Amino acid sequence: MMCSNNSRPRYTFRYILITLLLIISANMVYSQASKVPAQPSSAPSVEMRVQRMNQLLNLTPVQQKRYAKFLVQRDNERNAFGQKVKNLPPDEAQKLQMELKTKYESQLQQILTPQQYKKLNDEAAKLAKPQPAPKPAPQPKSKAMPQIQLQPKK
Repeated sequence: MMCSNNSRPRYTFRYILITLLLIISANMVYSQASKVPAQPSSAPSVEMRVQRMNQLLNLTPVQQKRYAKFLVQRDNERNAFGQKVKNLPPDEAQKLQMELKTKYESQLQQILTPQQYKKLNDEAAKLAKPQPAPKPAPQPKSKAMPQIQLQPKK
């Protein structure tokens, strides 16, 4: 199959999105493996995540409800994945993780309109783009204090 120039950025974005989701999942797996209980107050609630998505994409009330259900289901599956991955070889865990990412992407496409999905992908691409390192502030030249030689008292 030949890929047109128009489809290449879409695939590139898809890889970026999948990579971001892998990083998030790996972080969750690491947190579960280290057995550090996550603080409930540190994770945004489903309602807060729905509000953020609504601010970005202007979701309809039906979309808000569907997205909230999606988040709850995804969170439950991520927790189960964290438990299951402990007993799997790394290559199988990565394969399962990729399957989940594909599933989540498909579900999001069913919830959002094509325009909303594109906007979401555009925002994710902005976040994935490496930010240039800030230039260090110029250091003011300090005038060295003249060295004073102390003479012993006579």
